[in-house]
Amino acid sequence: IGDNISTGSVKLSWDCLDPNDDPMIYNMYIGRNNTPRKVAIDISSREYDLGGLQSGDIYFWFVVSIDINGDYTVGPVWYFGSQFPGNSLGTLIDERDNNIYSTVLINDKWWMSENLKYHYPNGSLVYDYDEANESNFGRLYNWEAAYNSCPSGWHLPSLEEWEGMVNSLGGKNIAGSLMKMEDTFLWEAPNSGADNLSGFAALPGGYMNTAGDFVQIYNEAIFWTSSEVNSSGGFWATKLKYNQTSISFAGFYGNNAFSVRCIKD
Repeated sequence: IGDNISTGSVKLSWDCLDPNDDPMIYNMYIGRNNTPRKVAIDISSREYDLGGLQSGDIYFWFVVSIDINGDYTVGPVWYFGSQFPGNSLGTLIDERDNNIYSTVLINDKWWMSENLKYHYPNGSLVYDYDEANESNFGRLYNWEAAYNSCPSGWHLPSLEEWEGMVNSLGGKNIAGSLMKMEDTFLWEAPNSGADNLSGFAALPGGYMNTAGDFVQIYNEAIFWTSSEVNSSGGFWATKLKYNQTSISFAGFYGNNAFSVRCIKD
C-alpha cells in the first residue's frame, strides 16, 4: 500500500484462504478514487493484469472473494501512485524575511510543503514560546494573522481548495495517510498509514487553544482555512492526527492558534 509506481504497467496479486478449502473466484474493483468500480468478474486466478497506467494518478483497488456456496468476503482497499503529481516540486522565497519554502503541485495547485514561519505582529507565536520549535514546525497563527500572513502571490486556502486537494487524494478517509510526513521522530508513533505520497509533508506542530494552553505537539497538525463557519462565527480548519489515516474539517474560534500552509494565487 502507498507505493509510487513508475512503470507503465502493473500486475496485481493477492492471497486468500477459505476455511473449508472451497474453490474460489474473485471480482476485481479498480478506480482512481476510493470507491473503485468493478472491472472484472469470476476471475479464477489470484492476480490481475492492470495494463497501462495513467500517469499522475492514485489507483485504488480491492477484491471480493466468493466460494462455491456464494459466501463472499470483501477485501481491504489498497492504493498506489502512478508517477504521482505530488512529486512535482518547487521553491518559494518569501521576500519579506528571505525564508525559503519547499512547494509541491497537488491537483494542479501549488501548495507550500512546509509550515509558514513569517513573524506576523500581534498574532503569531511559537509553540510553548520555544524558538527551537519554529525550525521544525513553523509558527502558530490566530485566524486574522493567518489570513494576512501569506507571501505576495499566495493566499490562505479556502475550505473548497482544501476539499479539492483531499478529494484528489481519494477522500477524507485516506488522504491523511498520503499527506503526513512518514516518520515517527516528529510524529508520535504509530503515525498511522503515513507515506507522504502526495508530497504535502504535514508535520504535527500542535496548537494553542483559546485558554492559552499549548497542546498536541507531535500528535496533531491543524491548519487554518480562509472560510468562515456561518452558523457559529468561527472558521474552518483541517486536522490530521498521529493515530488516524483520515483528515477532518471542523470549525474553531479565531483566537485559537494553528499552523498555516499557503496556496499559490
